[in-house]
Amino acid sequence: MVNAGLTVLALAAVWGCTPGPRADASGLNLLVITLDTTRADVLGLYGNAHAVTPRIDELGRAGIVFKACYTPVPLTLPAHCTLFTGRYPAAHRVRNNGTYVLPPSESTLAGLLRDQGYETAAFISSFTVAGKFGLAKGFQLYDDDFEAQHSIVNYAAEITADRVADKFCGWLRSRSGGRFFSWVHFFDPHSPYVSHDESGPAGDRSAWSLYEGEVGYVDAHVGTIVRALRDGGLYENTLIVIVGDHGEAFGEHKEMGHGIFCYEESLRVPLILHNPRLFKSPKVVESRLSLADVLPGLLELLKVPAPAGIQGRSFWPLVEGGEKGLREIYFESLFSQEEYGWAPLSGLIDGRYKYLSIPEPELYDISADPGETRNLFADRREDAQEIAAKLEAFVLRTESPREPRRRQRGPIDIKKLTALGYISNFSTGLVDGLDPKRGIDLYVDVVGLKELVAQKRYDEADGYLAGLRARHPGLEMPDIEQARYEILKARGRTTDALDVLRGASERYPERESFKVFLAMDLSASGRHEEAREICSRLAGENETLTAAHILLGDIACRLNEFDAALEGYEKAASIEPMNAVVRAKIASVWIKKGDFAKAQALLEGLEGRKSAIKAADFQEAMSGLGLAFLGAGQTERGLAVLRKATILSPESPAVWLNLGGAYFALGRWDPALDAFEKSVAIDDGFALGWSNIGQVYLVRLLEGGTPDLAEKALGCFEKAIALEPRQAQAWIGRGSVRLTTGLAGQAVRDYEQAIKLDPYLVDAYVNLAMALQNEGRYAEALGYLELGKKRLGAKITPADREEIDRLYAAIKVLKDGL
Repeated sequence: MVNAGLTVLALAAVWGCTPGPRADASGLNLLVITLDTTRADVLGLYGNAHAVTPRIDELGRAGIVFKACYTPVPLTLPAHCTLFTGRYPAAHRVRNNGTYVLPPSESTLAGLLRDQGYETAAFISSFTVAGKFGLAKGFQLYDDDFEAQHSIVNYAAEITADRVADKFCGWLRSRSGGRFFSWVHFFDPHSPYVSHDESGPAGDRSAWSLYEGEVGYVDAHVGTIVRALRDGGLYENTLIVIVGDHGEAFGEHKEMGHGIFCYEESLRVPLILHNPRLFKSPKVVESRLSLADVLPGLLELLKVPAPAGIQGRSFWPLVEGGEKGLREIYFESLFSQEEYGWAPLSGLIDGRYKYLSIPEPELYDISADPGETRNLFADRREDAQEIAAKLEAFVLRTESPREPRRRQRGPIDIKKLTALGYISNFSTGLVDGLDPKRGIDLYVDVVGLKELVAQKRYDEADGYLAGLRARHPGLEMPDIEQARYEILKARGRTTDALDVLRGASERYPERESFKVFLAMDLSASGRHEEAREICSRLAGENETLTAAHILLGDIACRLNEFDAALEGYEKAASIEPMNAVVRAKIASVWIKKGDFAKAQALLEGLEGRKSAIKAADFQEAMSGLGLAFLGAGQTERGLAVLRKATILSPESPAVWLNLGGAYFALGRWDPALDAFEKSVAIDDGFALGWSNIGQVYLVRLLEGGTPDLAEKALGCFEKAIALEPRQAQAWIGRGSVRLTTGLAGQAVRDYEQAIKLDPYLVDAYVNLAMALQNEGRYAEALGYLELGKKRLGAKITPADREEIDRLYAAIKVLKDGL
């Protein structure tokens, strides 16, 4: 069972610490480890009896543990912005994930410490805090390479704790000395939860157990980092801060996950400080504090002057025990407003009471009711009104007068937004919209729909969606439209899917993803100019939207507009400098422009990036470079590049296919066959590999090989057709085997099918004419040759045109002689 509330243990009395003189960390390094989606009570130090965090607990038992640290917002990006600026969301103006950017004018911990001579480096594990959202300010290294295999990175992009720890440890070993500040971000506890055999209670596969396992996995790699500090002789000279950004709900108030509600399970986070020299005896701090208080406290410890505008208060008076009373704790969430159009949520903890300002206000005595099960608003309305007035005063004191830096939301009435979300309904009466607790059942239903779609269970999802609409007549939500689109597209109803995207883009202009998918699908269907118009408009509205620039590059490439393609890709690379796949796309453009040296230099620069060499774009660029060298007459150089591609990406069928294709073009059948066979050994379902093996057998047969080669070739072509019935080359291959073995009538049908699948293959027309000639169907043969010349037009090479004309003349003689 999940804890109903967060248990507070009186560890201070057990550890028996008395405060000494105020600490001085000015000569120390600073390492901040943020635990994404980690609620306080999942750690052993905060009451979890399962002991899934022994390494973090060990650090806390020899350091300072803050038992009541609160995030001001249960969302990753705004919470981290508060942590690293010491300012509340209303001040730094980042209110949600992905739709806001931290303004460049904000002072960050990294910038302040860099100005003091610290080397600064960050190692990020989720796209949610990618550098383009503003947190990279002040970091000399901001490693937000999520090792994605696609150029367009989205919120699913993340890397696991082992990779993050490896990156940090590698950087630590490479340093030459001097003070450093590093931020290490672990995202693993975020859903969906992945099972880790080495962590979590054995045999329990509940959501809570899986979550514990994820937290335990992070704990193991916190241990990796601490060992690296010890091995490098830096452990005693480094102040380690471990802090959560927000918690996670497990149905305590119906929510699974985080973002909608601001109950204790979503707001209470761990905060631990550790350094064996600085804190010689352990300490537990029971007093409340906010993430906004962390930055001013660290600056005080490091003896770095605090800039004007910091709103948090140093935590050190709480450690010393000199501060009387309990701090007010502000919290908010705009998530349900921005995603579903419901009422926003804000609130304040004051003394023993926690007040939530929503259409149906809530008041809890969290000292007596930590699980927030009894709403006291009706009975203690005067207490609620008093806290509401303090909430209004807090908001007015902390909010920024400037417009939030939102990413592509369009015009917005800031004055109205402030009134709706951040001024109490007692004073204005303007808190409007559906109360989140009235919408939570619908939210749970929508989550169920999204899970079915994510699992590709489209028939079930369609039925579920019908039931959802029956229960909620007139239901309109962005997530519903997204599910409809994915279901229709999976069923091949492309036109209907495009119509859904168009409608959703108009109804929910703030959802960039609808327009991105629309542009992608339009371009894929050949409607490039319409797609380009959408992307140009997106890029104009939001210059940091990498997807728009990448799609502009893709569209230009398809239209052979290589300068425009470079412009789009290079803009994307400037926004996401760690995006290796975009750089591979740039290399491909340089190949097409004929600058092989630039392309090769770019690709060689990516060879050490594991994420790059696994990406199809990198493999295509490598193969493209090799084939380009071959086309330029630099045979050995081209083969060397193609062989290198198989060494870098040995598990890719495509690179072996391209190497085999090069050998085939050179007439070197044995190495070609070897490469093609490697491609299908990697993926037995790789239809093109089987088709190309058939081509080798066919060529050997035509050169006078043994009859069994016909059977081998036919078997390969038939397997390719069974795997991929729309592969025209396999139909041509099978037709050629049949033509060679005297089955001209069957060959005709294969060639006709190939032309139906791809009307621009010259071999299909030539071979079909020969088969028809063998059948004595001369007029049809001449008609197909004429059709091929008409369709292919200027695309026909001089050699192919000469072959068609020669064959045409020969067949015409036969026809005229009848």
